[in-house]
Parts: sequence; C-alpha cells; structure tokens
Amino acid sequence: MDNQRAIVMASARAHILVLLLLVAPLSGFVTPSAADSVINSDSQWSGDITLSGNVTVANGTTLTIQSGTTIDAKQYWISVEGTLDANGVYFNSSLPSLTQGSHGAGLWVGIEVASNGHAVLQNVVIENAETGVLVEGTLDANNLVVNDSYIAINVIGSSSVNDFSANHIDFDAIRNSGDTVLSDATFDDIAIGISNSGNFNGQDIAISSSGIGLSGSNGNLIANRVGISQTTVGISSISGSSVEVSNITGSDVTLLVDAANSDDLQLNTAAVAGHRLLSANGATQYRLNDIRFQSSTDANRATIDSNCAGTCQFNQLEVWDSNHLATLSGNGQHEFTASQLTGHDSGISASGEGTLSIQSTNITTQQNALIISGPDSSLQTVAIEHLASTERSVNVLGGTHDWNDVIITKTYSSFDSQSEALNIWYSDINLGNFEVNNFATSINTERSIITAADIVLEYGEEVGIELSNSSFKGNSLHSTAQDTGVRLTGQSSLHLSQWAAALHTTPLSLSDGSSATVRNFQPQNSAGSSQALGDGYFLYGSSTSQVIATSSSDKFIETAVTFTDLVGNPVEANIIVHGFELTSDVNGAADLPLLSSGSTVSVTLDGAGVRVVLTGGQGGQSVQIPVIPSGDWTIPSGQFVVLNPKPDGTAHALSGDLTISNNAGLSLVGVDLQLPLTAEIDVQGTGILSGQDAIVSAPNIFAGTTAMVSADIGHSLTLDANLIWSCQTLREVSQLIIKGSLTLQPGCEVEMTGGDVEGSITVLTGGDFTLLSKLEVTVLDKGEPVVGAIVSVDGAMSQTDDNGQVSTSATARHVDDSSDTTGGMKTVALQIDSFTDMISWDSSTSLTHTFMASKLPIGTINSWLILESQWSPYYLDGNLEVGQFTTLTIHDGVAVRSTEGSTITVNGVLDAGIATLSSTGFGARWGGLVLGEYTSSLIDLSGTHVVEASKALTIPGLGIVEANSALFARSSGSDPLMQISSGSSAKVNIRNSQFHDGGSGCITAYPSDSTLTLADVELDSCNGASIWARQIALQINGLKIGANTSSGMELTGVTGSANNIDASLFNGDSNVMWLESIDGHFSVDGFSAIATGVAAIAGNNNREISLLNIEITGAPAIDFDNTAGMISGLNLSGQGAGTGLTVHHGKSSSALIIEDANIANYAIAIDLHADAGESPTDLIMRNIDLWAITAISAEGFGCNIEEGIIVGEIETSSTEIVLVDVDSTSTTFSLIESEAYIFETFILDARMNNQSITADYQASVSGIDSQSMSYSGHGVEAKLLLKWISSSTTYEATTISILASAENVIDTEATFELPLENNHLMVNMTVNGQPTASISSPYPGQRFMETTHLTAIAQVSDDYDSIEQLTLLWIVSDVSGNEVLRGPDELQYNITDISQGIYVLELQVTDSFGKVAIASVDFEVTALDSDGDWTSSCDDSDWFDNILTRSCGPDIYDEDDDNDGFTDKKDKFPLDACAFADSDDDGMPDTINCPDGVTTWLFEDQDDDNDGTPDILEGVATQEDSIISTTGLLLVIGLILIAIMLVVRSRKGGGSSEMKLFDERLL
Repeated sequence: MDNQRAIVMASARAHILVLLLLVAPLSGFVTPSAADSVINSDSQWSGDITLSGNVTVANGTTLTIQSGTTIDAKQYWISVEGTLDANGVYFNSSLPSLTQGSHGAGLWVGIEVASNGHAVLQNVVIENAETGVLVEGTLDANNLVVNDSYIAINVIGSSSVNDFSANHIDFDAIRNSGDTVLSDATFDDIAIGISNSGNFNGQDIAISSSGIGLSGSNGNLIANRVGISQTTVGISSISGSSVEVSNITGSDVTLLVDAANSDDLQLNTAAVAGHRLLSANGATQYRLNDIRFQSSTDANRATIDSNCAGTCQFNQLEVWDSNHLATLSGNGQHEFTASQLTGHDSGISASGEGTLSIQSTNITTQQNALIISGPDSSLQTVAIEHLASTERSVNVLGGTHDWNDVIITKTYSSFDSQSEALNIWYSDINLGNFEVNNFATSINTERSIITAADIVLEYGEEVGIELSNSSFKGNSLHSTAQDTGVRLTGQSSLHLSQWAAALHTTPLSLSDGSSATVRNFQPQNSAGSSQALGDGYFLYGSSTSQVIATSSSDKFIETAVTFTDLVGNPVEANIIVHGFELTSDVNGAADLPLLSSGSTVSVTLDGAGVRVVLTGGQGGQSVQIPVIPSGDWTIPSGQFVVLNPKPDGTAHALSGDLTISNNAGLSLVGVDLQLPLTAEIDVQGTGILSGQDAIVSAPNIFAGTTAMVSADIGHSLTLDANLIWSCQTLREVSQLIIKGSLTLQPGCEVEMTGGDVEGSITVLTGGDFTLLSKLEVTVLDKGEPVVGAIVSVDGAMSQTDDNGQVSTSATARHVDDSSDTTGGMKTVALQIDSFTDMISWDSSTSLTHTFMASKLPIGTINSWLILESQWSPYYLDGNLEVGQFTTLTIHDGVAVRSTEGSTITVNGVLDAGIATLSSTGFGARWGGLVLGEYTSSLIDLSGTHVVEASKALTIPGLGIVEANSALFARSSGSDPLMQISSGSSAKVNIRNSQFHDGGSGCITAYPSDSTLTLADVELDSCNGASIWARQIALQINGLKIGANTSSGMELTGVTGSANNIDASLFNGDSNVMWLESIDGHFSVDGFSAIATGVAAIAGNNNREISLLNIEITGAPAIDFDNTAGMISGLNLSGQGAGTGLTVHHGKSSSALIIEDANIANYAIAIDLHADAGESPTDLIMRNIDLWAITAISAEGFGCNIEEGIIVGEIETSSTEIVLVDVDSTSTTFSLIESEAYIFETFILDARMNNQSITADYQASVSGIDSQSMSYSGHGVEAKLLLKWISSSTTYEATTISILASAENVIDTEATFELPLENNHLMVNMTVNGQPTASISSPYPGQRFMETTHLTAIAQVSDDYDSIEQLTLLWIVSDVSGNEVLRGPDELQYNITDISQGIYVLELQVTDSFGKVAIASVDFEVTALDSDGDWTSSCDDSDWFDNILTRSCGPDIYDEDDDNDGFTDKKDKFPLDACAFADSDDDGMPDTINCPDGVTTWLFEDQDDDNDGTPDILEGVATQEDSIISTTGLLLVIGLILIAIMLVVRSRKGGGSSEMKLFDERLL
C-alpha cells in the first residue's frame, strides 16, 4: 500500500508542478510567485516598480507614490478603495502590443478609484491602459497625461482635473457620467474628447485629430474656451442632454455641430473654419449666437443642414466661403437674426411644413439666395445680394409669407435677359415694403396671391412684375426701365392705388381673362405707342391723358360723396369701391373712384351698412347708413344691406324677426347673424339672402316663391336653421350648408351645387331636390398644365385641356316626393406615359383634385435640381445620373416613382429628406440608388424611404452614404436591399433606419476598403442574412434583428465592433451571429438573442474573438470550433435541455477565456472536445456559475475555472480540470483517465503590531505532496492546492504552513488547520532589534607608546542572535578618516605596529538581519621614550633636563636613551642602562652594572676579547680562581633564566613595572 501511494504521489508531484504554473494565468499571474495584493496600512512606493498582480489600496489606507517612480503595471490594475497620492509618477506596461500595428492601448487595466476611494494625481503620466483612471469615487488631478489607451478618464463619481493631456486614445479622453470639473486640457488623436452623460463643466480645452470633440448624450455639459482642429465632429448633442459651449475656436472641422434631435443646445461666440457648421435631425431646441464660420468652397453639402421640430435659432451668425449655405426642413421654426451669410453658389433652401424667420440679415450668393418650398416665412429687414449675372435669386413655392423691408439687388447688365429676383408659385405672400434692383424680371408669379405696401422695381431688361393666374394687390408701385412694367397672363389681376411707371416700352400688358385696376396710373416716358395694351380689361384713373389699347377699359372719375347716419349726422364710414378700402373723414366726406356708368359701393359703420350704386362725376351724392334696430327688423324694398364683421369681432344679434322685403337684400360677409329662438326670417318676393363664408342662426327661414337664398360665388353660406322654401320656379343655388331640415313646398324645385343638408329633406307633391357634386381635376407637371393626360372616371376617359383640366359632375343626392337616392364611390385614374395615379371619389360630395405628375429628366443632369413637395409625385422613365458637381435635392413630402430597372446614379450629391423613392407599382422594381465613382459622391438620406428597388442601394466605388431615419424595403427575390461591392472604398453611415423585406438578405458587403457604420438600425424579413459581410470594417452600435430572417449576421474576417445587438425577435433557422477568421480586430459588446434550434452565436477558425455582455435564451446557445479569445459577461439560460456553450478543438497557441458568466438550466452547460492528437490550450473561465445536469463535459480538452459555483456533474475523459475558488460542494466528478485539481485563494498577511507589512512567504500544504510556493508582497493572494481528484483517488490537504520573512523582522512560521472559517491567513511577526555594542578598552583618549601593543575589548549583545552569530568588524582610522588597520571578527583585538599619532577605533556589530550597531573610541600613540626621561622637567626646545642635567625626551631627540651616562653614539647598548661596552662586538656587554631598580635581559660577556679563554682564566690559575669561576658560572645561569622571563613578559606587551608606572604618569 505504501509503495502504491509513493508511486501515485511521485506522479502527482509532476502534475502539480505543472498545475501551479497553469493556475497563475487565471488571475493574470506572470510567474508562480505573482499574486494580487492588498495594502492595508499607509505605504510608500519609490524607484522602479513592476506589478506582479493586481493591487488594492484598502479603505482607510493611503498609498503614496514618490516623485520619479516608474511603475510597470504589466497587465494588472491598481484599485483604490482608500487614498492614492501620486506625484511625478510614470505608469505604463512593458508587455508587447496586443496586435500587430497597435499603438499599445489596453495592455493593462488602469487605475480604478472605487466608490469610497480618492486619488490625488499630480505630474502623472499613464500609458497603455484600458482606462487610464476609472473614477467611481473622487479624483483630483493636476498635470495629468494619459497616452495610448482606450479611455483616458472614465468618471462615474466625481473629478476635478486641471492641466490634462490625452493622446492617442481609441475611445474617449473623458467619459463622464458623474460630475467633472476640467480646466486646461489638450486632447490629440482621440475618438471622442468629452463624452458626457452626467454633469460636466470645463474650460480651456484644446482638441485636435479627433472623431468628436464634445459629445452630450444626457445630463449637462458646459464648456468655455474650446479649441477644435482636424476634427470630424466638433460638438455633438442629442435629446435629453443640455449642452452649452462658449468661446469656440477651430480649424479643419468637418462638422462643427451635430445637433441631431437636441432639445437644449446652445453655442455662444465662435470663430471656426471647416466644412459644415451644423447638422440636425428632428432637433426641438438649439441656439447659435455670435458665430463666425468660414466654410470650405469644395464642400458638396450644405454648411447648415437642419431638420427642426421645434425652435432652431441663429443669432449674429456670419458664414462665408460656403457653396451651399443652408438646407432647412422639418415642421419647426428656423430663425436667423442679425446675420451675414455669404455663399459661393446657393443660399438658404427651406422645405417641409415649418416656418422660416429671417430678420436684420444680409445674404450674398451667386444664385438661389433663398428657396422656400413649403414652409411659411417671415422676413423683416433682409438684404439679398445676387452676384451672378443671370439665374434666379429667390424662389417661393407654397405656404403663407409675411415680408417687409426686403431688398434684392444685383449688378446691372444690359445683356441679362434671364435673371429673376423673386419667383412665386402657388403661394400667398405679403411683400410689405419691397425693392428689387437690376434684375431682368423682378417678380414672377404663378397661381399666387400677392399683397404689398410699397414696391420699388428698378431697372431690368424684361418685366417688372409677371403675373400668371395670380393676383397682386398693393398700395404703390414704382417701376423703372423694364421693357414691360407689369404683364398679366391667364386669369390674373392687378390692383394698385398708385403706379408710377417710368421708361417702359409698355407699362402694362394684359392677356385675355386678366384685369388691372389702378386708381392713379401715371406712366412716364413710355417708348411704346400705348401705355396699356392687350386683350384684358383695364380700369384706371389718371390725371393725364393715356393711350389705352386694351380690349376693354374704363376710367375713374374722382367724385366727392358724403356719408351720414339715418338722422343726417356725418359719420366716418368704411367704404369699399372697386376693391379700394377707404374711410370718410370727420365731416363724412370722401373722394371715391367712380365710373360714369355707376359703381357699386359698400358702406358700413360698426359692421352694418348698405350697398349702393354711385355715379362718377355727379355731385351732391350722399349715402345714409342704416343700423340694426331693436326688435323686428324689416329691410325695405330697394335697399341692399351689407353686414361686415363688427370691430369687436362679435356676432350681429337681432332681438326680433328679420324680414327681407320684395326687391331687397341682405349680404353677410364673414359674419355670424344670430336671431332669438322665437324669431324667424322671412325672405319675401324677390328678396335675397346671400353670404360670403357667413353663418345665420335662427329657428326657421321662410323663402318666398321667387326669393333666393344662396352663397356668393366661391364662398359658402351656413344656415343653422330649418329652411322652408315655397318656390314656384327652379332655384339654382351653390354652397349652401343647411344644418337643420329642408322642406320644399309643392311644386318647388331646387338644384344645389356643392353644400349639404345635414337634417331631413321633405319634398312635397311635385317638388324636387337635386344636390350636384362636381369633380374638377387638374393635372400639372411642376406647376405647368399637362395637356392630353388621360383621366378616367369609372372607365369613362377624357383628356385634359390646355389648362390641364377635366371637369365632370354627378348627382350626389336626389329627393322627390317618393324617393331619396345618393351617389356612390367612383375611381378616378390618371395615365401619363408609364406613370399612373388614382384616387377614389365619393360622388355624394364635390371634389377638386390636382394630380401632380412631374416628369424627371433622364440622362445626366449638370445643374442643381430640386424636387419640391408641391410638384410631387415625380416620375422617372429611365436612368438618371447626377453629375459630379451637381446636386439633386429631394424635399420632404416628395414621392419619386421610377420605372422598371431605372436607376439614380449619384456622382455628385443626392440630398433627400422625408421622401419616398419607389417603383411605379404593380410589382415593378426599379434599380435603386447607386453611389458614384468619386470620393466627393454623396448620398444623404434623412427620413427617406427607398422601396420596391432591386437593389435599393448599391455602393460599387467611392464616396459617402449618410442615411438617418431611412427605410429600405421590398427588393426582388435575388437581390439584397443594400450591397457594398468588392473593391469599393466608400463610407456608409446608416443611423436610426430600417431594412425590411429583402429579396435575398438585407445587407451584403463584399471584401473591400469600405467602412459600414450602423447605429440603431432594424432589420427584419430579410429572407436571407440580415448582414453578410466579408473582410470589411464594421462599426455597429444598436442593431435589432427581427423576424422572418433566415440568418442573422454572417461575418468573416471583418474588423471593427458590433455593440448592442438585439435579436430577441429572430426566428430564423440559422445562427444569429456567425464569426469566422476573426483575428483580434473585431469585438461584440451587448448581444441578446433566443436560440432557435441552432447556436445563436457560432464560429470557426477565429484566432482572437472579443464578446462582451452576451445574453442568450435557449439551446444551443454558443458553438465555437478552433476559436480563441475572450467572452465576458455571458448569461446563457436554457430550458432544461440542450447545451449552453460548446467549444471544440480550440487553438494550441492561445486560449478561449470566459469571464463573468452564468450558464444555467441546460442538460450540458459546457461541452469541450478535442480529437486525438490535438493539443488545444485549456479553456479558461473566471467568475462563472454553472447550473446543469452535466456542468462540464470534457474530452481531451482541459478547463481552468477561477471563482464561481458549479452545480452538477463534471464528466471528463483524458482531461485535466482546475478549479480555483469555486464552490464545488454541489459538484460530482466522473473522471476517466482524468484529474481535477481544486485550489483556493488565501490572503497571506504578515503583521507586525497589528499592521500588515510587506513580506516574503513560503507556503505549503500537508496531505498533498507539493512543493512550497513563494510569494512576495503586501497582503498577498496565494492560490493553494487543497484537493486532488484522479480517476481512482482523492487527496485533501489538512494543514497550511506559512513561513514569513521580512526586512528587520524575525522569520515566523505559522500552521493553520483546515478547514478554515476564512481564508485570511495572518502571521504575527516580531521586529528585529538593533544589536548593542561598546568598547571597554581602551578608554577614550588613552595614550600608548610606540612599540607597545594595545588590546581592544568589545562588549556586545543582541535580542535574537547569539554572540557567536554576530559579525564584528574592528577599524582603526587616522584623524583624516583614512583606514589604517582592520581587525578580526573577535571580541578582542591586539593592535600593534602603529606609529605615533591620534587614532579612532571603531567597532561594527552586525546581526543576521543586517542591522548594525557601531561603537568608537579615540586613543593616542606617543613617540618611544626608552628611559622614561620625558618628564615635566624636560625642556622640549633643546631636549635637556636642566634639573637633572642630562639630555631627555623621546629616543629620537634624547642623546642618552638609557640614562647610563654614556651617549648613544658611544653606548653599544643605548637602550639598556646596565651596559654600555662590548669590546669584541659579540652582543654581550663586557660588564653589567644596573642602577637601582633596573634589570636587564643582557648577560655579561665572560670572554671580552673573544679569544676563547674566559676573562676569569686570563693569567695564573689558583684555587680561588676555581671557586670564583664556579660562582660566576652559577651567576651566569641565573641571569640567563631571568633574561628569558623578561623576554617572555615583553612579548606579551608589557614592560617593567616601572615603565608602566611611568607611562601612566605621563598620561
């Protein structure tokens, strides 16, 4: 059994070593020792720091990073829950770029300031981050630089930033959804400068090389002093965001303001050069004030392109160098005030159903200064300068307009016969005071009504005023030097109080059917034979004789008339005669223009009056004005009373009956006449009751046998009463609206054209009532009558006449005494060429209808073509090409119908509003829009519907497509709705749009250099792929994939991103998203779908995918083959069956990583498979919850999971499973030739005095034979293997051992029994104290003589180390600090061989932790004084002792160093006082004679002459000599022994006791 365990454990050791290396990457570790750390106490960083894991600054803790520090973050983050204080710090990552060609963004996460955190950054540089600083708490920054990152600063909390620079930012320099205050910022090479959805206040901001400068999507954005250059969009705002930007400067800005649908946008004071000033689509409120904008003459779009749904204001706007000044549309109000607008080509073009207001403004253009097609307008004090010699300046089509003080001028040219100042079609316009100078034609009108005050028309080669089927009524006209002053054609009328006509060939020309009335006609210097000619009628007055050559004419006679009340008092009456509205003076007098044959004059006072006939030239005429009496009112025979509106606007009320006598009449003009409920109206005999848009309210109206009750021609009369008619002959009436009942007495016949009877109709015997309805059809082509058009009414065909008209009638209702029948529905159809149109006509009512059938040219157009809603629909009967330098403008409300296969190719500009481009119907498919071949080609669709085309939109080459709120629908069976062709290089931007009912898919994009941008786009019923794209750049944000689409997005080799995909309605039989050959340049963020039997997301052969925030319901959810990359934020929800995530084969070079995932309610949550021989990188999952019958099924495919919950079974074959911090309590394992390793993360926390410290750790577990792991840091996370499961065996750890070591801290080991209540492993450590050291010998200042030795003695101790473990170092230094000697690692040190001088002896004692204690003492070495006579009586000036009368001092000065009385020169033993002579120089003195107290080591020489015979034997030998010799020998032997003792003593450093005493006395 033990042998088996040993074999298994040996195998386990090899596996575990590998696993320990594999576990680390789960948390971003680089090496096995890398770990996340938590800073729990105030700390400082300095120098060069490399992160080995994520760092958290705990709450209540401050991390201070000192100036000059460089932090290599690798791939980790720094999270601040406490305080981060960094000054002069450089953050970056040394990791290689994620992809080839990348500028290094996103290599590390960045600094994250938690909701309770605070960061103070000064003089800080951050590079290579995902987000430089993520602020959920607070940030204070000064001189902050963020480079090469995805986002520089993301503020969710609050921030105050000063002196900020962001460069090379992929997304936002500042993304603010919290509160931010910014000052002094510079942004360069960024996608968005400020992206705000919170509260932002900034100033002194410079933005360059940007996609968008400032963007407001919500909240409040205020910015002041902003510089913008080389930027696509300067300022962007949408509904829900309040944006105010002031003091703006800039250059090279493609679009300064994208107002979109803004509801609170304001710009104040700007000076900018760029292409376009503003674009808006459905904006409800914006205001631009004091703006100077220099546009670009090569821009092919309007400088201002605004669709307004509210109030859109420009005040003090100055624009110059603009090709097209402004294109305005929508149902809101555009206002220009105090502005200067200059356009090289055209000015302001306004369409839609809104209003245009221009005040105190100058407009200068080559042509088309003002085009108003649809909106109402108000112009006050407007000057228009027309620079072209020809062309039209102002064009007005439709609407109601109120102008005053408008002047249109150009330079005069005698060759100009084409220019027009003002062209008015189908409009009602009040010109007020109006002036035109030097145009060939000043005013040209068609089917319009013009009123004016004073008109001045100066100089021109053609006509002053051209009226075609129009009316002109004004006070005065001054016309000078036109060939014709006024020309009237068709059914036109001119009405003037006075006309000064000068220098005309013909002042007035009248065609048949037209008329002119001029009270004071004063032509001067006419070159023609007559002052008025033609087939019309001219009624005029003149103080001079005129030649009038019209078919008919009359001349006024100014006649004095007085006006009184019924008792003869003069009154100030209101008078209408021949259309002139006059007032009598206080005397009741007035001069009237009357005809000698009589003129009808209407006179009223307070709304009541009389209509009389007065004669021109007849004196004494007076008119009495009746008043409405109290009680019954009878209008007598011969009197015709008129009731006009009362001054106070109230109705005329009677208090009794109303009787209109025979041959009397009552005319109601725009008034209400009210009678009491008991009163009646009786129209007797031939009496007349008529009205013009009036109402009569009474119980009953009785009409006599020949009486007439009817509306005036062209008007209506409403009878809120019962009408009882007793006619005897046919009564023909029109537009009578009877709200009560109608009773026809016997024999009474009434035929009524138009009108209605809302009550009952009673026809007595012989009576008859017929209500006729009339159909009037007019066919126009751009306002011109179409002759010969076929109009059929229920198959009965007829052709239009010269006026483009067809008329017919039908019986709407017929009632007699026995029947009551009504008309029915009829179909009215129009046919012109291939164009058809039809309406339904309820023949019970009259109908007037105008068919518009405006034909478009085919071929190439090279001049600006505007399609206006008034002339819609248009039809195209062939291919149309818009030339390179040409614009085709399609206004709101326009319909264009094209024949089978016809295309519109745009080489120039197509600018289409809320229009419909369709086929001619009946199943036909036109060829759609084709983007041209130039980079300047532009298709701009705003609210446009492109339908019934195959394909609706084709992009074969270059140019730009901009589509907003567009609809593309109903292509044929073989074509998609939109196709981007192979090899194209266009920019396609589609926003807020819909693709519906494709023939074969919605969007097809072949490999190309084009860019497709989709934002908030819906695709449904595509009958193929919603998006099929190959090798193209995609930018998708907000995509809804609907029902009836076989597949969703089929993407191969694409780049870019797809965000916020909603496929919850998708019901196709293929994948919602298929990804293939994705190599790290494409990401998906936000995806929601329901699986429909196949994987919602699938793909193959992807080197690096990026999927974020994915939510899928149903199975199978995701299926990838041969795929690596990242999936984060995954939520898969099944219904108890199927598989959630399938990953097969994988990549050997890189892993598929899944983070923050929840996969629940599947039969199999995760299915992994690799074939034999494959070696895929393990699937890595972090923070994942699995709830399934089989949580993981893996065959040959490893899986590493960190954090989460697994509920279900893990089934594996030939697989290794690693679980880290995973709750596997509800997990069962079924392993075949497989292993599962379960790790847990522990916090290793070395503490001293209850505070965390930085330490090194060795961690090991028992029960599993694994090597200990090393960790370093502050509150380090360590992942420890606690459980190992194989196919047959399970091993579990029982204890964890931690050995902690730290600087100046005693190594400490702790053991923890498993299981633990928490995973915070604290090791309490003790501080290592400094050792103690002192020198006991020598004492300070002690002196020593040369040649003597010094013994240094140390006294040491330590709190941890023994004395033997301490390291000692002795150092002797001279007074200059130069080291002289170095001693041994011993407690005593004998110092010898040192010359005289002053020295310092230093002792250094070091413990095993490196702590050092130092002690020192000074001492002196004196010169050698062998005889000790360097005493106080020694005079050092001559080194002589005068008291002892001998030389003295150190040996070098003392002449007798042993004081034996013999000088050193004569003394063979100068240092020994006992001897001086050595006759034979054998080193032994001849004699020894020691002074008292002195000893010597010398031995007296027994043979002074060295002749071999002792001195004692020299001469005769005697017995005495023998005795002396023996005694001497014994003496010699004794002396030798004494000498030996002295020598030994001297070698131990000591001298004689006397010498020592002498030395100490000297000291």
